[in-house]
Amino acid sequence: MPERFAGRRLALTSSLLMLVTIATVVFLTSRTAGVAKAGTPSLYVAYPALNSTEPTGLPLIAPPSASSAAPTGPVFLASPPPGAAPESWPVAASIRKLPINLPIASAWIAQSVAGGICILDARHQPVNGHYGIGMSCSEPSRTDSGTYLESTRPGSNVVTIMGVVPSSVAAVQVTLTNGTTEKVPVNDNAWGLETEAHLQSVSNVEGG
Repeated sequence: MPERFAGRRLALTSSLLMLVTIATVVFLTSRTAGVAKAGTPSLYVAYPALNSTEPTGLPLIAPPSASSAAPTGPVFLASPPPGAAPESWPVAASIRKLPINLPIASAWIAQSVAGGICILDARHQPVNGHYGIGMSCSEPSRTDSGTYLESTRPGSNVVTIMGVVPSSVAAVQVTLTNGTTEKVPVNDNAWGLETEAHLQSVSNVEGG
């Protein structure tokens, strides 16, 4: 039987993007509850994408100041901003780029501080001068199922859906709100698609 798993949906709006004057707007969509230790390596054996040695293309930065220059592409805060739960933040040193080839967005995988698995995404073009970062982290107990993220941007009807799953998963079955169903192949723990309908459900297809 296909295994269903949960994820997160977010929308980057102009008002939210203006909350930060410089650098990125980070949306926390973690499902982690409580503080736990960072995952041990054995928990991530099923995610070889975490071992990639390719450049991430996602610079890590300190919290920006008023004098900081505006970034020219997506960046990520190396430590949680004020008000964010540290246990639901990706381990910055574990962030790796994913081989998701979508025209308007890129994605990254990471371990979470709590021991889950995370996916991050960013559009290639800024919104009102800012590069927003979307993020979803699984609960530690759901690392063997993966996680996904759906995002939209102002002024566009394109819905970007991306996810990460263990290496045992060959594809995911995606059902959209317009009634269509699509089988999306998995490449190096990653899958993604762009559509004009929202996500209704996702299930893993084992056999990788």
